[in-house]
Amino acid sequence: MRVLLVTISCISYLNVQGQTAVVYDDIAATVNIAPHVRYFIDTSHQYTVQDIQNDSSIIFQTWKNDNQLNFGITQSKIWIVVKIDNKTQERLFLLQNNALIYYINVYTIDVFGKLSTQKSGCLRPYNTRTYNSTGFTFDLGKQPKMLIIEASTANDFYLPLSISSSNAIINEIHQKDVFDGFVSGILLALALYNLFLFFSIREEEYLYLCAILFLYFIMVLRTSGLGFEYFWQDYPILNGGAGTLINLIMIAGSLFTIHFLQLKKQAPYFRYLFLFIIVAASILCVLNIITESPTYTKLTHLVLLVMMFSEMVIGCYIWFKGQPIALYYLVAFSCGNIAGYISSISRLGIIPFNFYTENSGKFGLVLLGVLMSNALSYKFNQHKREALEQAEENQRILQRQNSLLEQKVKERTQELSITNKALEKVNQTKDRIFAIIGHDLRKPVLAFRGITEKVNYLLESKDFNRLYKLGDTIEKEAFSLHRLTDNLLNWALMQRDVMPYHPENIMLKNIIDEIFEIFENVADDKEISLYSTINRAITVIADANALHTIIRNLVDNAIKYTPQGGRIELSAEASDQYLKIKIKDNGIGMTPEQVDQLFVLEKDKSQKGTDGEKGTGLGLHLVEELVTLNKGYIKVHSQIGEGTTFIIHLPSS
Repeated sequence: MRVLLVTISCISYLNVQGQTAVVYDDIAATVNIAPHVRYFIDTSHQYTVQDIQNDSSIIFQTWKNDNQLNFGITQSKIWIVVKIDNKTQERLFLLQNNALIYYINVYTIDVFGKLSTQKSGCLRPYNTRTYNSTGFTFDLGKQPKMLIIEASTANDFYLPLSISSSNAIINEIHQKDVFDGFVSGILLALALYNLFLFFSIREEEYLYLCAILFLYFIMVLRTSGLGFEYFWQDYPILNGGAGTLINLIMIAGSLFTIHFLQLKKQAPYFRYLFLFIIVAASILCVLNIITESPTYTKLTHLVLLVMMFSEMVIGCYIWFKGQPIALYYLVAFSCGNIAGYISSISRLGIIPFNFYTENSGKFGLVLLGVLMSNALSYKFNQHKREALEQAEENQRILQRQNSLLEQKVKERTQELSITNKALEKVNQTKDRIFAIIGHDLRKPVLAFRGITEKVNYLLESKDFNRLYKLGDTIEKEAFSLHRLTDNLLNWALMQRDVMPYHPENIMLKNIIDEIFEIFENVADDKEISLYSTINRAITVIADANALHTIIRNLVDNAIKYTPQGGRIELSAEASDQYLKIKIKDNGIGMTPEQVDQLFVLEKDKSQKGTDGEKGTGLGLHLVEELVTLNKGYIKVHSQIGEGTTFIIHLPSS
């Protein structure tokens, strides 16, 4: 009866009527007690466990969701009350898995009303713990009835409380320690790897990334409790300083961003932003060392949010500017920041709380370290490639410089060779012109020598037949002399670049009619038919004198190499932007070799006509130059025994 009265008295004093108890009925289970607790926030830090037991004016609040307890950033003391109903015969244990709770005291009231006290916390010496583990473990005995938990910290006030048997709690702690050890091991290995690269390459970003990863390694050791258990058991003060480590990480991260993304060159305004973050983090770091205050911790988290957002923005900006290395940075820091955010909101109950969401921040740190280490390795390899390419380029430059004189000598030799060939060609042309003047021009001139005496003699002797023949000879030689002198004059003007060129819209039929009239007698002598299918509607853009010379020379050439009774036909047709003028004969034709050399002015190249007419080759050479002058080109189709066709392409508009 006495035990019952004491228990009822305690329950009434604690003002927890209607509170549901934690029922433990499965020895393999771990039960989250958060849905069953009542809590009281002691802002004055003046209440004791006796006050909590005896002061009925204290109003406890109910935790409203199923996630773990999280009271944000506060220096207030938290009192928690929970009832327990153990349905098994196992000893129960309370596990609090936040290794950075400064002080935590657990008061257990058993079914007989007996009160026992266990004290722990990360600022208490490690050897005061009842059980050596990374978390805080408390023995509740076999018949706990009620727990009163007193806790305080300057860190994130996150209280993951669970009850289980000894085997279950050992398994949970072991799994957590293995995972945290794995994460911290990877971070340390990555830090040492980048430190090695720094000493090898001497580039600052490797040192800054090494600092970031080493600080993350220390942070995992602190938050998991592994550091206190294995490294600084005699220095619990190292578990304090809630925002100091975060500020150091922000300083190292900002320096890394400035150098890795070359913000001084790529984005100077963002560089000033990260310099501001460095200054702000340095000030907050000093303030957190001097005194721990929720205000400083909240400011630290605010600066951290600004930095996280800035990292993602600057990563996108530099990537869009065409720097592919920034994609590594963007993905790595985005994964790290998002994973940390998921971990935080899971503790607040915004998303489901489980092993993955709770430890997503650690997954993000590992991913960030791996990606950024790969990024720096990529950058290092890129630098090696660039250095190798530069060395190869220098070697190529030396080789080019070594061969430059040889190349210049070759070029000079080629220039001299070209000049010599040009001079040789000029001399050949000069010789050919002199030959034309000395031979082809001399013959018709000689035909007129003594012409008066011959005419008088034939008239006196009344030898009219010979007189008629003499007249025909004089006419032919005069015509030949006229053509030759006209071509020589035009060629001389072309060589001096003073050939008149006045393009106009010309009615082609008028030019053809004039040329047919000129060659009418010559064609009749060889009984050659001259035909034209060109009507008056056809026009061409050209210089009139040049066009007359072109067609006159081609018709003259056709008559010369067309036998008695032959046929010469002129036609025209429009094609795209050109007008095609065809001069076709059924003469003796040419071989492909003769066609290739047709427009080249060489000595003794021209062959005699079908009636022994002598050619100079100057006319066709002049034709090609005049066609080019009129923005056109010429083609030739010929076959031995079947005739030749000249096709002139001149602009039609």
